[in-house]
Amino acid sequence: MVFAAARDVFSHDERAFEDAVSDIYATANKDLDPGGEIATLHFANGLHVLLSYRVCRSLHRAKRISLALAVKGHTGRAFGCDIRPEAEFGRGLWFDHGLGIVIGQTAVIEDDVSIWHGVTLGSNFRGREGKRHPTVKRGAVIGAGASILGDITIGEGAVVAAGAVVTKDVPAGQTAAGVPAQLKSRSPHSFSGFSLGPGDHP
Repeated sequence: MVFAAARDVFSHDERAFEDAVSDIYATANKDLDPGGEIATLHFANGLHVLLSYRVCRSLHRAKRISLALAVKGHTGRAFGCDIRPEAEFGRGLWFDHGLGIVIGQTAVIEDDVSIWHGVTLGSNFRGREGKRHPTVKRGAVIGAGASILGDITIGEGAVVAAGAVVTKDVPAGQTAAGVPAQLKSRSPHSFSGFSLGPGDHP
């Protein structure tokens, strides 16, 4: 079922296909392992999570809701993630590992965002209507295990450190760390974008 749905989507939905290709290139460029676009397509778990979302999102846009949710269920169990097909993703995303990522229904992720494992883009349980989940602006980096809760904005190029719990907006270019998260000054040696060394994680 999943293979047939993916083949149908990528054969007929040009937008989904182009978004998927941009994710492949982004992952190959940012991930030192496995290396190269073909190897990335075959072996990068985080990319597989993104591809499964692209399929579910396309099906949902086509009003094939039950199939979208069925594929989401199968791929979510396979890859250890839970991403609602209603969430809106830009292009050129990188999910490093992909395991444990949870992204809610009204979340928005813009282009060129990088997300490590165990990240939650969740609600704050203050309401069930309207926008309830975060917006992550272009080029932001979300570290492993971070929880970003509610209708807040992570600004363009901002960084959320590993393990942070964020409940307030993070301005563009700023770093948030801690529980609850506070804005931190970036030192000359702190990472920005992808000046990470091999094996380093935010």
